Amino acid sequence: MSADRPDEKFALAVVGKVLDVLVEEYDVNGRQADVDALLRYPDGRIAALEVSSLGPVEEARIMNVLDKQGHKRTIAGLSQCWMTWVPRDFSPRKFHLLDQTLLHCEDRGYTDLKNAVETSTTAAELFDLGVGGVATKEPVTGVPIVWVITAPIGGFTGTGGLDLPDLVNAALLDEKLQGKIEKLAASGHEERHLFLSVRPQAFSFAAYDNLCFGGPLPTEAPQLPEELSQLWLVSGFKEGGVVRAIANHEWRRDHPFD
Repeated sequence: MSADRPDEKFALAVVGKVLDVLVEEYDVNGRQADVDALLRYPDGRIAALEVSSLGPVEEARIMNVLDKQGHKRTIAGLSQCWMTWVPRDFSPRKFHLLDQTLLHCEDRGYTDLKNAVETSTTAAELFDLGVGGVATKEPVTGVPIVWVITAPIGGFTGTGGLDLPDLVNAALLDEKLQGKIEKLAASGHEERHLFLSVRPQAFSFAAYDNLCFGGPLPTEAPQLPEELSQLWLVSGFKEGGVVRAIANHEWRRDHPFD
């Protein structure tokens, strides 16, 4: 486990709190090919844990960058504050195009990025990608800030939680997750856990909304691959807690966040 992966540290903390077990980082000190962690129960039982994520890699990349930047940028020469939005698969390497376009907008007196499409090739490229932005009316008391958010997603909530079994079964066929499952099986431990951080586009909107904010869960016992004892699904939203599929037993929602 890499020391610079806060998502993995988060996963271990959540598992430890929900199960009330000692969680030991295991893929360290030359054991990088082993499972991420071991769960040590008070009664002496030991379980294996792997941590991964679910959803488009591109979405994770832009979300990570924006989180580190506090969803804001400063651009030398800018005189106004702007609110901008980018698609969820936007490459951070294209931020220089956004900087150039906003400077062009101010030079031309535009307050909406789309107005620059006819006079700027970079604006046209960004607009085609789904990037947008408008100058805000808030007073500039210091360095102008460009706020950047990812385009919102939406849809009908319905009974998204009840769709989880089929969505999970399809997701677990992913090559990366198959590798995680194989590693768990090779650990030699009878109890095996897979913890997944779920990104917005990994499931349907209804299912993701259920993970974020709660709602009904399937009533039938989860039918996981035989290599898995428990599957953990977490969006990171406090209200939704963490959803566990406990093989051949039940779907359960725990609330470890405080």
